[in-house]
Amino acid sequence: MKMRNPITIPSIILVVLVMLISGCSAWNEDVGGAEKGTPGEVNMIVEGGFFIPSMNQSLHLRYDEGMTVYEALDRVANLSKESNQILSVGSTVLDDTLQWKVEKNNKVISADMWGQSLKDKDSLKLSVIPATPIDMSQTGGSGVTLELSGGSNNPELRFTIARLYDPTLTVRDLLMSTDSVQLSDNKKHLQSINGYAPRITERWMMKVNNKELAEHGLDMVLDPGDEVRIEIVERI
Repeated sequence: MKMRNPITIPSIILVVLVMLISGCSAWNEDVGGAEKGTPGEVNMIVEGGFFIPSMNQSLHLRYDEGMTVYEALDRVANLSKESNQILSVGSTVLDDTLQWKVEKNNKVISADMWGQSLKDKDSLKLSVIPATPIDMSQTGGSGVTLELSGGSNNPELRFTIARLYDPTLTVRDLLMSTDSVQLSDNKKHLQSINGYAPRITERWMMKVNNKELAEHGLDMVLDPGDEVRIEIVERI
């Protein structure tokens, strides 16, 4: 008996080639779709300048369609829900002598413009500037920072306060310039930070530029760029 429509080797090769070509086309379409939908990025620089030299970071934020300046800032800063105001960046807080400046593509934008939409590859910059115009020659063009730490027993207590340098600024003045620090009635001793006082087995350790301060060191006059650190440590 003769077979109708016999399957020849050339026919098999042709079918395999068609299947391979179809499969490759589908695979390329999937890749093309994934690349087309891949989100971009927004470049952000956080810069402390002369006032907080240790703050210098370049970030790449994932960009999503319709992303606003506010939403980008909210990823790196603690913003006030009541108003467009930056409360802190990371663990750093500015006192009333300094403020944050926001730039979009090298142009300064005010808080009422934070609702603007961003585009892929846009750039944002957060930098620290004086709250009011100053004579930089009188301030050394710098700032001082106060780092507060609750140590291992109170790790939640950890933040840095930055302020503009003043030629007459003492350690005591720096401590008194923030509501977070409470001194004794005679202003000679550190009493508590945000209401937390050391336990009987703990003590305050105060340093200026990593050198421990003497007992009566609150009268020390600070220099531009000084870093004061207060930490709770175990008594030895």
